Amino acid sequence: MNIKEILLKLLEFKSVSTNTLELKKIVIFIEDIFKDKKVYIKKFEVNEKPSIYISFYDTLEPRILFLGHLDVVPPDSEVGWSIKEEGDRIFARGAMDMKGTCAVLIKLFLDLIEEKRNGNFALLFTTDEEIGGKDGVEYIVNKENLNPEFVIIPDGGLNFNPVLESKGVLHVEISAKGKSCHGSTPWLGENAIEKLFEIYKEIKEFVIKESENKISEHWHPTVSIGVINGGEAVNKVPDNAFMQIDLRFPYPYSLNYFENKIKEILSKYKDTSYKILSKGEPVYTSSENEYVKKFIQVYEKVLDKKINFIKEHGATDGRFFVERNTPVLIIYPVGGGVHSKDEWVSISSLETLLNLFKEFLKEYEES
Repeated sequence: MNIKEILLKLLEFKSVSTNTLELKKIVIFIEDIFKDKKVYIKKFEVNEKPSIYISFYDTLEPRILFLGHLDVVPPDSEVGWSIKEEGDRIFARGAMDMKGTCAVLIKLFLDLIEEKRNGNFALLFTTDEEIGGKDGVEYIVNKENLNPEFVIIPDGGLNFNPVLESKGVLHVEISAKGKSCHGSTPWLGENAIEKLFEIYKEIKEFVIKESENKISEHWHPTVSIGVINGGEAVNKVPDNAFMQIDLRFPYPYSLNYFENKIKEILSKYKDTSYKILSKGEPVYTSSENEYVKKFIQVYEKVLDKKINFIKEHGATDGRFFVERNTPVLIIYPVGGGVHSKDEWVSISSLETLLNLFKEFLKEYEES
């Protein structure tokens, strides 16, 4: 199979995080491709979210790990699952994010096997990246002790602009209790929603202060409210409410720094609490890392242009390797429209990405 054929097969699966059957079917599809090859295969499943690990050796300590996710964001309707080809482009849900590059990784290992090239290399495909990665990469790293030397994630860095830095994330739900009363006599109660407004104002002011003089590329902490819920009637002061906030922060900020600040702010308000919905440290890999320096050499040879590193505001599964100080590099082919009805990927750019990875691995092959 070539990359296009593999991609079109992957696109047939409606692999959203809530469709357990489709998640299992797409993992079995990949397992069937490799089950008769001379590779080590290990499957994981947590909370009905399957993952599959493929390696040339029976080890969870590969030298180089390629990481992909097979789940996609749901389309607005069934029409959103349509697949269309126009010239060099394939339009489909998940074509860019990230079944196109998963097809590249499958083809990469098939080619290495056929060409009798091997080394301590591994693939990992998960099915829960779009909902936080807790049952996929986070579990496999922390509970199964997956410990690579270097991780490549083709899930960011659009148009061959690699990423060595991406922001950390802290999703927090903050709850507040108050005292109900009639809306015509608010002084007799305590408005839980208004309490949340005051808390958010403090958090926002803190984040703005941290962002002063850091305007370049918006590479500074940010915060936003994604959900707020409370109240039962327009004429009743609510006694319960909660909000969910999204904090993002670059290296060298840490999770502890922002969590401790939230604790400090909440300590001023009675009957409040918080819980963490998802979290991840910022990713930072030095361009002086030996793997990165080799990647730069190969990149400039294969693409015939100077490499241009960019920074990524969104979080990736790369954050789960940070605590082990594992270097991570993120790169995407040519495409666009991620998570939209116009999502697309360039087939020729997938071929280029394949060639880039094959050239890079030559340095680390074992006879």
